Amino acid sequence: MNYYYVFGWCALDEKGLPTPNRFQQIPFIGNFWDWTLASEWHRCFGMPGGMNVSMYQLATDGGTALTCQNIAAENQGYIAGHVPRDNIEVSTRFQKLYMLRYYPKRQLMVCSLTRDGRLTGLPKYFEVGPARAIRFNFKAGLLHAFAHEWMKTFALDADGYPTGTPSEQSLSCGKIADILVDKTSGTVYVACSQPPTEK
Repeated sequence: MNYYYVFGWCALDEKGLPTPNRFQQIPFIGNFWDWTLASEWHRCFGMPGGMNVSMYQLATDGGTALTCQNIAAENQGYIAGHVPRDNIEVSTRFQKLYMLRYYPKRQLMVCSLTRDGRLTGLPKYFEVGPARAIRFNFKAGLLHAFAHEWMKTFALDADGYPTGTPSEQSLSCGKIADILVDKTSGTVYVACSQPPTEK
């Protein structure tokens, strides 16, 4: 959980419900605008501000951060709070960190990671159009990019990079609020501001 300058986790009981009296704050980790966790690697990947990225390795018990790596990205034109959330994902299969950049222009940023989730090399950038959200189905090797008006689906190559010409589907359902990909069935669920209409 992340709230302003406090980051930590809360234990769950046998029914999957949080137990607030067992909240564990992780010291020395600042505010994240967006973040994701690769539990297999005990690593947290977050955006502490703008398009920058920080990667923390957590101790086995999750009680503290052991190491940190940072990516300082170009933030020209960035306005705090103007970047939609949930646009950072990690694949342990492809050993990649994916992030939708908004500034200075919208691109997919892909960072290569080692077998234990450490940053290695420089990021690569891919054009996905004026998307405002990305979601992955790593099991199927697919990247879905969304605008309010369309969804593009890219295939991922053997290294986890987008390849080929994407398929595009029109969306007529107002503004997109949230997106969920069922990785078992491959179904994409989109929460919209209006009921879908036929074009």
